[in-house]
Amino acid sequence: MGTKSISSLSSSDRAVSRGRGWRSLASFAASIAQSPAARRGFSQSILLLHWPYIIGRDLAQISTPMRLVGSKNGRGGVLHIAVDGMHTVLLQHRTPHIIQRVNTYLGWSAIDRVTFRRRASTGPTLDKQS
Repeated sequence: MGTKSISSLSSSDRAVSRGRGWRSLASFAASIAQSPAARRGFSQSILLLHWPYIIGRDLAQISTPMRLVGSKNGRGGVLHIAVDGMHTVLLQHRTPHIIQRVNTYLGWSAIDRVTFRRRASTGPTLDKQS
């Protein structure tokens, strides 16, 4: 009735006994994205990972958060967003909506301004017919 020592367990039994075992890839997503996100000013990669859920799928298809710059007093930072083609005007019109949604999702007044940077369109293009 004795207990087995860890050295007598097989390697798979040791992995389970140490709390390692099979885990889903999603459980690693936040830690994998954390360091590149931190370099871009995102202390939490949640904004990058959940962008479509935060601002909506229609706006997320034409935009990507680039950088989050906090203010010195800890309130009212600036969110820099890359926007496809000529959709910048649409997103400028929706700026109050974007600020409200991001702040609500994060749970505090993280941003009070949004800047937009135009990028090359990634949408479908019209091919010329010969």
